[in-house]
Amino acid sequence: MCPLGAHSSMQRAHRFLAAVISITAAGCTPEDATVGNDAVESGTQYADQGWTPENRGDMYYATQGSQLLPFRWFKALRVAGSDERFASAAHMAKLGFATEPVSGENPDGLPPGFAVDGDSIGLTCTACHTGQVRYRGATVRIDGGSSLVNLMEFQKRLVASLDATLPPSARFDAFAKEVLGDKSRDPIESARLGADIAKVVLQMEMRLAPSRDAVEAGAGRIDGVGQATNETLCLEFGIPENCAPYHAPTNPGFLWGLGDLSWVQSNGSVHGALPRNVGEALGVFTPHELTPDGKPSSQVPLFNLAALEEGFEQLRAPSWNAEPLRSILPELDGDAVARGKTIFQAECASCHASRSEGPFTEPNAFGKRFVTVPVTPLEEIGTDPGFVLDLLGGTALPPPAYVTFKGSTYLEKFGTTDPKVPVPSAVLRAMIIGDVIAAFLAQNQIAPGSPEYARLFAYRETGVVRPPAEVRGYRAQPLEGIAFTGPFLHNGSVRTLADLLLPASQREPTFYVGGTELDPERVGFVTDPSEPNAYFFDTTLEGNHNSGHEYGTTLDDAKRRDLLAYLKSL
Repeated sequence: MCPLGAHSSMQRAHRFLAAVISITAAGCTPEDATVGNDAVESGTQYADQGWTPENRGDMYYATQGSQLLPFRWFKALRVAGSDERFASAAHMAKLGFATEPVSGENPDGLPPGFAVDGDSIGLTCTACHTGQVRYRGATVRIDGGSSLVNLMEFQKRLVASLDATLPPSARFDAFAKEVLGDKSRDPIESARLGADIAKVVLQMEMRLAPSRDAVEAGAGRIDGVGQATNETLCLEFGIPENCAPYHAPTNPGFLWGLGDLSWVQSNGSVHGALPRNVGEALGVFTPHELTPDGKPSSQVPLFNLAALEEGFEQLRAPSWNAEPLRSILPELDGDAVARGKTIFQAECASCHASRSEGPFTEPNAFGKRFVTVPVTPLEEIGTDPGFVLDLLGGTALPPPAYVTFKGSTYLEKFGTTDPKVPVPSAVLRAMIIGDVIAAFLAQNQIAPGSPEYARLFAYRETGVVRPPAEVRGYRAQPLEGIAFTGPFLHNGSVRTLADLLLPASQREPTFYVGGTELDPERVGFVTDPSEPNAYFFDTTLEGNHNSGHEYGTTLDDAKRRDLLAYLKSL
């Protein structure tokens, strides 16, 4: 792990001491006003994808156990160097988050993906999987799409704003009044709050440390392997050697149809929806620890995860030809679409299956079949290998107590019981995730074969695994709704579908990402460099390469336009 700088650590220590001994000014009652209703984007329409407003409210705000901050802190916090509320819709929109008005499901006017869980607020799936499309003044929400949130910048601003709130300062005094109310007059309560802020600042600095010398993820990307591994195996278990630098940021992808696929991870390495979702929850601030006997314990609410999975399984792909998009976007040329379908069948269909036409697996024990999705080896696909190499090549040290707890199972899996021997981090995480699930099942007396068990596992069989040689590549998936999910490739390195149909040498080497204005001709998003969420994407940097996937690149201009027309129609 990259350690904090000496100056930074000293500054934190001084401020921590100041927080403990400071005495704040007299207070008043806490402020319970909504936080995000000041600049909600008016006139947002919703693509017809099968969700009701009630469904949407559940999917936007159901907790998956993530605990980022005390909710009162989040509401009271001001942006560093500004009087603007951190949680205001205006500020969150600058970071790429969608905005939602106050409603019964959203009484605090929070962006989609911010879930209140008791006294805490954290992230849920829709923080990274809520897209938007703008075209000539109209805005359409794309549920389950790839968001263009700059999650790393969000975390950096959050820690900077908390740091700026540390005592002694007038900003801390105002913050304490909102959070503590009349208790802010109590020097002990006030000092405790200051110490708690300093502790969280230190924790967040540690979380951000691996990103300091890494390529920026920017808008619409996160290093899923790095963050999940660091959160699970380094920060929560207190093993700094396990924190690895971030250098393989990826696009979060779209979620409609994911429940229909035979493999749910982007390299085809995971069949089970539940293990994938538990791993995601642990990677975005859901507390977990080891009991004194080394048994993993977590606050992941598996029933909520099952409900979220079911919600996404009900979600349809957005359609160019369905309202409101049909009335907003240019009409498609039916003849070009028909010609493009023929080209697609010849150039693309061997990898990119259809959710409605297959090919499909045989029905499993629950009578459920899945769309077959092939994994193309790295040597053939030629796209940036960082994600796959990190996933398959990373190693980590286990907590000694966990090795003792697993005993012979650990020895059988890794060939050693020496906790000083690094083991494959992906395998270690998978083992811990399995133990978290097993603990939940035992606690709730859910037996294999029961209806509750089948629902939790999304009617998928357990224990389905593949050898590493079969997952050293990237999964191809159905392309319904693809027009609204740019930028493209797993790392977001190609701005438009038109560019993707060109040889890599002819694709844009640099571009801006973060905006949601649709280019209906080239099929991708246009970003003005002056937009607050604009990020300069340089494809020459590690993790950003736009190489590979050179399919359809020999088509002439007319056939390329026809293929684009068909892709828009999906």
